[in-house]
Parts: sequence; C-alpha cells; structure tokens
Amino acid sequence: MIFFSPHYDDFALSNGGLLSLLKNKMKIKLVNVFTLSNWSVIKNKKNEDWKQISKMRKHEDDKFCEKNGIEKIDLGYMDSSLRGYNDETELIKKEEDESLIKSIRNDIKSILECDDYDLIFAPLAIGNHVDHIVIHDIINSINVKNVIYYEDIPYICGFDNNEIIKFVEEKKLNLSRFSVNIDKVMHEKIHNILLYKSQLEINWLDLLLKYSENSNDYKYCERIWINEKMKIIIERVQVMLKEYELNREKEEWPEWPVFNNKTIKSVLDVFQNKRWAISGYYTNKKSKEREFSEKFAEFNDVPYCVPTTNGSSALVVALEALDIGYGDEVIVPALTWLATATAVLNVNAKPVLVDVNPETYCIDVDKIESLITAKTKAIIPVHLFGCVADMDKIIELSKKHKLKVIEDCAQSHGSVWNGKKVGSIGDLGTFSFQQGKVLTAGEGGAVITKDYNLYKKLQQLRADSRVYTEKNIDYGDMEIIPKGSIQGSNYCMSEFQASILLEQLSLLDNQNKLREKNAKYLDGEIKKINGLKTLKRLLKIEAQTYYGYVIKIDRDYVSSISSEEICIKLRDKLQLGNFYIHPPYTPIHSNKLFCPWTKCRYDKIIVGDEKYWKSQIHKISESAQYDLIIIHHSMLLASRNKLNTLIDALKDIMSCTERR
Repeated sequence: MIFFSPHYDDFALSNGGLLSLLKNKMKIKLVNVFTLSNWSVIKNKKNEDWKQISKMRKHEDDKFCEKNGIEKIDLGYMDSSLRGYNDETELIKKEEDESLIKSIRNDIKSILECDDYDLIFAPLAIGNHVDHIVIHDIINSINVKNVIYYEDIPYICGFDNNEIIKFVEEKKLNLSRFSVNIDKVMHEKIHNILLYKSQLEINWLDLLLKYSENSNDYKYCERIWINEKMKIIIERVQVMLKEYELNREKEEWPEWPVFNNKTIKSVLDVFQNKRWAISGYYTNKKSKEREFSEKFAEFNDVPYCVPTTNGSSALVVALEALDIGYGDEVIVPALTWLATATAVLNVNAKPVLVDVNPETYCIDVDKIESLITAKTKAIIPVHLFGCVADMDKIIELSKKHKLKVIEDCAQSHGSVWNGKKVGSIGDLGTFSFQQGKVLTAGEGGAVITKDYNLYKKLQQLRADSRVYTEKNIDYGDMEIIPKGSIQGSNYCMSEFQASILLEQLSLLDNQNKLREKNAKYLDGEIKKINGLKTLKRLLKIEAQTYYGYVIKIDRDYVSSISSEEICIKLRDKLQLGNFYIHPPYTPIHSNKLFCPWTKCRYDKIIVGDEKYWKSQIHKISESAQYDLIIIHHSMLLASRNKLNTLIDALKDIMSCTERR
C-alpha cells in the first residue's frame, strides 16, 4: 500500500491510528508530497511557535515510521503562486509553474511505476493544491484497482470566513495565540485530519469550539480530535478492508484477449462504413488497414508497414521480397513455433536448424557460422517467449557473409534492443497478431521495414500484385490498383482485424510496462525457490515484452520431475487451463506437426525426407520441453497479490519434489 500525504509534518498525528490498523495487512510506503510556498517560508521565519510545532511533528513522524517499518519518502517543492499565498511575494512565471508540475509528475510517476500497489490512499484534487491535482491525475492514468481519496477539512467545510468569525465572536473564543486570520488557523491546525466525505459528516463549528477550549495544549487538542473521530474512520476502513480481502479472494486471473467498448464501436464502424477490406471501394475515409499500418510503423520507429492475414504469411512475403526461393537455405532456430520453418519451405527454400542458447533459448549465435554455405541467403532470429536474440552478433555475421536478416517478432511486440525496437534492426521484421499474442485481432500479421523498395514489393506480394494508388480518388473508386511487377498472392488483412488492432495498440505500451514490472517481481521471488531459476536478460535489452514468462527447472537441484508434471500441478492449484501454463514447443525437427515429406509440393531433394529431420540432434532445444515452464503473458497483468498465489503454488510443488 502507498499513502500519499499532502503535508510534510503531520502524518503520525493525523493518520497514525489508521496506519496502525493497516500495517499488519500490507506493506506500507509513505510519500510526503508538499509544495512549500514563499508565503510559508516568510511565515515560518516570523512565527517561532509554528516552527517548533512543525519540528516536533516531523520528529514524531520519523519515529512513527521507523517504529512501524514504514518506508518514508519526502518530496518537497518550492512554489509561490500555485497555493494562493503570495501577498508578500511576486508571482512566478507560467513556465516555472509548468516546470513545478512536471517535477512533481515525474517523481510521483517513478514511485508508482517502481512497484505494484494493492491499495492507494491519496488526497482529493480540490482547491488550488497543485500537488493534489498531479497525484490525482497520475493515479487516474495508471491501472490501480483500489484507490481511496481523502480530503483536507478546510476545503469541504461549506462555511465562509464571515460565518466562522461571527461564531467566534458570539462564543467569545480565545484565538489570540495565533496572529493570523481564522481561515489560516484552520488551515494550520486541522487541515491534516483524515476525512472521508462520503462516509463521515462533521460539524465544523463544534470542532472549532473544542479547539478553542483546549487551545493551551496544542498537541492535546489534536489528539482529542483524532481519538474521537478516528474511531469512526477506522471502523469504516475496517469494513473496507474486509471487502477488499474478500475481493482479493474472489479475484480471477486475467483472461485473454481483453477488449473495451471502444473496440466494439470500432468494429461496428467497419460494418456501417461498408468497406470491409482494402479490396473494397473507397468511402471518403482512410481504411482501417492503412491507418493501422501507419500507427504500427510509428510504434516500431520505422517508415513502412504492410499488414497481412497472419504471421505465417508475413514471413512468406518477407522471404519473397528478399528474392529467397528455390534451393536457397535459411538459418532458423530449432526451438520455435514451426511456422518459421514452414514459411521457408513455402518459398521452396530449405530451413537449416540451429540449436538455441541455454540462457535465453533464442538462437545460439555461436553455432550459426559453421552452418553457413554458398546456398545460405538469410538468417531468421526468433525473439522467443520473453527474450531477445543477440542482434549485434547476428548483424555482424550477416554483413560478413552478405546475408539478409528477417526478425521474427511474433512474440516480441515492443521490445527494445540497444535503442532500437526489435523488427527494425534487420532488413525486415515480421509480426503475428494471433489470439495468444500481446497484440491480437484473433489472427493477423505484419511486415515492417525501413527500405522503400522492399515496401513497394511487399504491397504487391500480399495483394495479388496490387498497390495503393497515389492519385486522388472519389467515393466508390478502388483504392488498390494493378501493378504487376512481381507475382503476388492474397494475404490482405481485413478491416475488422485492423479496427481491433488499432484499439489493442492503444493499450499495448501500458500493458507491456505492467508485464515487465511483474516479470521482474517474479524473477526476484522465483530465485528464492530451491529448484527453480529464471532466464538471463541480456544487457542490451532496454525494454522486454513477454509472450510467455519462462521458469526453468534447476537440474543441479532436482532431477526427477519434468516441466509437464509441474505444469499439471500448477494448473490444478490455480484452476487454469493449458492455454495459460504449459511446457514449450517441441523442437521443429522432432515436432509431429512438422512433416514436409507428406506434401508433394516440396522437392525432397532440397528439403529432405523424414529420416533427415528426425535424425537431427539439438540438445538444448530438446531439453527445453522437459526443463521449462511457460506462463502466458496475460497472467503478468494480474495484481501483485494474485501473482503471490503463483509463487506460493510453486513453493508448495517444489517443497514436495525429491532433491538430488
């Protein structure tokens, strides 16, 4: 839990009772956010009494946090205009206001992004408190399930100064101890009281009377208020906590795919627009397919993108665009979904399998060069599960041997290697939008490139030798026209697919950040479990997306259990199907789905017979199906509490596993 306090010296007094209640329920982080105006500085210098009180309260704050194991962060900022107390100072310039807001925003955002919080307490965005407004704005922009907003009393009392002054005069209250007006007395003395507007009503004037009667003992006065009123608040919070814990027990694992009302509306727009494919007529608006291609190119920092029906067809047109065909050889990893190798077969070339690296399970770059021959034309590295292939070494090899590089990014939408999005590093990058992928329309694919000439070829290859017209057209005209400079096929993405992908793409960055954050959390927890470990993250990976989170069995610790056995037990404990938890693919050469010898279209002299494939040995790829457990990326969108149930289940399973 994280508690944002809008003042820097009153946490223990104001919220001590509440936090004492919560501390046994969850780990607490206190973030004091305060904007210290020039008015406050001037007043502080003039009022030594105020200064001493502030010092006392801050000291009590520090002691309270230390005693209760609460992590405390103080964020202080200087402003002279945004709080409204600037009678004795000059207003700061607008750009300085913006700089202050930016500083607060960046600091708070970094705190929220560094961890996952089950519960957030935050001040409501009211009045002219810029820090409140920024906190509120940031919380609303991130995925937090449980937020409780509280309010500073002076801003919700509903009384004006004249009414309060009249009351003070009638009751002959003694407020001479403070040389400021009534509003400032309230602001200084009781602004820190925790109040839930929807849960608790308060008579301001009774409070003021009580304050006056005890004015000789400032600390005692506030303690009385807290002891009386905090009981009510704590009762309310106890009810909330019971509901919260009940909801945690009921919380389900996120299902996949996800969609919202915007997705539904986008699909309905396609129906109503009457253009359901790029081969349909022009309707005076940009096609969804073209809109998606532009946005996905932008997402990957490249100028060109050509959508296709699926990831397999994306690989085919990529190979054809590079003039790879009959009798050529293409290097592919032995451990991947078989479509990578099948695409090579479908252009009448031969896939040459290379074993994978035992630390990342991406293609082992050190084993590539020995397999390069005069027939080798390209390398297809696959960024598998939750890792990125070593692209620096692959590009170095490709230049040395004059080979083309097609990055298979079907499982890595948005990963960044050494400052570049994956898919933009090689000659071409291919993507899949199949149902299980982090960006999905059920099916779909795309090819991206920085090369204009390849882009023009790709257009024809996926649209029966047609391209987009560059001329102005009218309603009812065809937007794709015959080109015919290279034989193409029909691999066009539908408008329905594109419309879904546009909405999914708008969610992808935030989802990827959450997955990566939760993956790092799992890394730390799984390393504590005897018999399990995680994969290596290469240093040049700046951002990692996850199609599957990989857990590896430590064979130095256990030998008797297989990944399939662990997966079965894990699915049973978490009540999940094998879509979510499963071993990795069977390597291509031993996968029963890979059987090119059963098709007459393939030249067996080139691609080989059954014996050729079944006799191959790729030890790391073969051991993967016994040593690795794959957790579907949707589970990385769960709350930290839900992830802990995964950790607990793994601990239980491994504690009952026979050791070496």
